[in-house]
Amino acid sequence: MSIFIVIVTLLILTYIIYISLSHILLDKPLSPVGPHTVSLSTVSQVITSNELKSLWSNTSGSTIIFHINPTINDRTAQSGNEYANVLQIGSKLTFKILVAPDAGRELIMAPAQLVIVTGKPDSSRNEILDIPNFPLQRWTAVAIVKDGRRFNVYLNGKLAASYTCKAMPQYDSTSPLMVGDPRLGGIIRLMSISPNPLYPNEIRDLVNDSIDTSGVPYTPQTFWSLLSYFLPDFSSLPSATTLWKQLWCPGGNCNRALTASPLQEWAINYA
Repeated sequence: MSIFIVIVTLLILTYIIYISLSHILLDKPLSPVGPHTVSLSTVSQVITSNELKSLWSNTSGSTIIFHINPTINDRTAQSGNEYANVLQIGSKLTFKILVAPDAGRELIMAPAQLVIVTGKPDSSRNEILDIPNFPLQRWTAVAIVKDGRRFNVYLNGKLAASYTCKAMPQYDSTSPLMVGDPRLGGIIRLMSISPNPLYPNEIRDLVNDSIDTSGVPYTPQTFWSLLSYFLPDFSSLPSATTLWKQLWCPGGNCNRALTASPLQEWAINYA
């Protein structure tokens, strides 16, 4: 009996040690944040500052992945020629898309940039990672990887831009994660954050596993949406009023008098 107790105790201790080491040494997986779908046309908070701090403030690096289908609501002078905020990670990192007219891009591409606030001693604390061509009006998987002073941006699993800051990036622990700008349209879907910098092959696999053959991200299915696959389509059934008329009033003309069609006369004289 004593041997059994010793074995059970060792197994429990081993499990506790494994769990503790896995939280300390092993990389944490991606954590979904916010709703599955977020509109870009309004400014909205996705997660709180405390939630963002626990996921993004890792000094060794972190990763944010999302799928975006952006449009520009008004490319006239009314919107100006400035960058619109797509994603604000706290107050020290902002992902933006230019809303200025650019006929040469045929409205399917726009310049984008990642604005990084660093610890420079002078006033020019903003360092910028430029993305010359960012797709519009189509789904694009975006991954922003922070690894020390280096930032990498992946589009659809491929490295699109890379930049190493001249000073260490700053982090604001009091600001939340915000999405959207009134000058933009479209949506963001399936946003996730990892408190570790992911490798290129990990990003590629995550993107490929989250989209269909046309590049559209999968929408998480609820119980009722899954149940709808096994139920008949009741929307195609006639209403109660229509069904009553079909049963007791063939043709639907029981309550109004039928009149004959007007006579038609030939307008052509025959020889």
